[in-house]
Amino acid sequence: MDIAKIRNVAFVGHGGVGKTSLVEAILFACGACSRLGRVDDGTTTTDFDPDEIKRKISLNTAVGFADHQGPPPQPHRHPPATATSWPTPARACAWRGPRWW
Repeated sequence: MDIAKIRNVAFVGHGGVGKTSLVEAILFACGACSRLGRVDDGTTTTDFDPDEIKRKISLNTAVGFADHQGPPPQPHRHPPATATSWPTPARACAWRGPRWW
């Protein structure tokens, strides 16, 4: 794996907003776990402590690892046209020289 493509993501929010459920869904979608766990059932990947399962809340910080191959290839699409008062790269190249590119 190319180290330049590794991303670290942290989910931060108030209690009960769904951080654990979101992480569980991401791990399941990426194939990091074979089942989609639920906080209410005590079957999430990141809540493994007996107190967390009993209270149905996360008490400790947990780390999950997922390998995602990226979105499926899309047909060629043209970028949307934009109107701007700033110089376009072609015009800027004439102003600043070829080092602009």
